[in-house]
Amino acid sequence: MSDVHCLLNLSWVLLCAGVVLLMQAGLTCLETGLARAKNSMNVAIKNVVDSGLIEKYVVSSKEQVATIRRAVATGDASARWQAAHALKSSSGMLGASTLAEWCRQLEALGRAATLERVPDVLSKLEAAYPTVCAALEEEVGKGD
Repeated sequence: MSDVHCLLNLSWVLLCAGVVLLMQAGLTCLETGLARAKNSMNVAIKNVVDSGLIEKYVVSSKEQVATIRRAVATGDASARWQAAHALKSSSGMLGASTLAEWCRQLEALGRAATLERVPDVLSKLEAAYPTVCAALEEEVGKGD
């Protein structure tokens, strides 16, 4: 297959994936509008569960926490702030605001290339992380 055909196929697949994601968001808005205000968060969580984001978060976040631990152990400030930044973003997106805050602090400390307060913040992150994963996995279980 020529390069042009490969590029066209890839473009088509990406376009279709984008349309599916937009459709999922639109259906979430529609379903939330039809539900009572107190149930809107449940509707949004159900749609996130349906899309498989939680399972992907649990897998990738384990790798990110391990990367943060290694970076702290080896003194690699760059790897620490990059992994903390990625975990902060995905945790915040799923509503794990406390975990996202610990990641934000680790990211800032990594960008400043300092180890001051890092062990304390890392221990708080490690304490919060299993609770977040358990709560998210419980939500996945509710969707079954």
